[in-house]
Amino acid sequence: MTFGNKIQKLRKEKGLSQDALAELLCVSRQAISKWELGEAMPDISNAIQLSQFFHVSLDFLMNDEYASDADIPAVKETEQNEKSRLNKRVHILTYVLLITGAVGLLSIFILSSLVPVTVMQPILETQSDINIVEQNEEPAETTEEVYYVQKEVIGFAPFISSYHLEVVFVILCIMTISGAAMWLNNRRKFQAKEQDERSNT
Repeated sequence: MTFGNKIQKLRKEKGLSQDALAELLCVSRQAISKWELGEAMPDISNAIQLSQFFHVSLDFLMNDEYASDADIPAVKETEQNEKSRLNKRVHILTYVLLITGAVGLLSIFILSSLVPVTVMQPILETQSDINIVEQNEEPAETTEEVYYVQKEVIGFAPFISSYHLEVVFVILCIMTISGAAMWLNNRRKFQAKEQDERSNT
């Protein structure tokens, strides 16, 4: 893409006429027209103004081989480095979530199967009161009383309840599920990339 094509494209994207752009740059409309037709090139000060106004680099404007700023080698390398750093952070976060969540859940399961906890277990007792009035037997009145006894039990639910680990358990579950989902997503992306590379060779 030539310098003129780039200027014309950028100008139209901004919704500007040649007259409007000329007024902004303090040049004539004929100068803009000549730049776009490739009949002339702007001086360095005008080129800098164009790059600043359209938020593009001078390298992009002046080199016909570049279709966008992303094609400039230095920019390309920077973008690749940023993507690489981002991918590393995502991988680290994935493994931190997955490992922390899984180890935490496993620890709770192991502890709950080894450590007995004391729970209050209800026991229902029924008592009957018999009242006899003038030799006539009246119906017995039954009363029920609930007693609680302490009992040591081993189990996941009593362990969670006894140590108030409900919130911790939920957080560990969320971490494990999120980590697993991110790992599967990364795996799919890696496989898709491998397939693309195989198809290109």
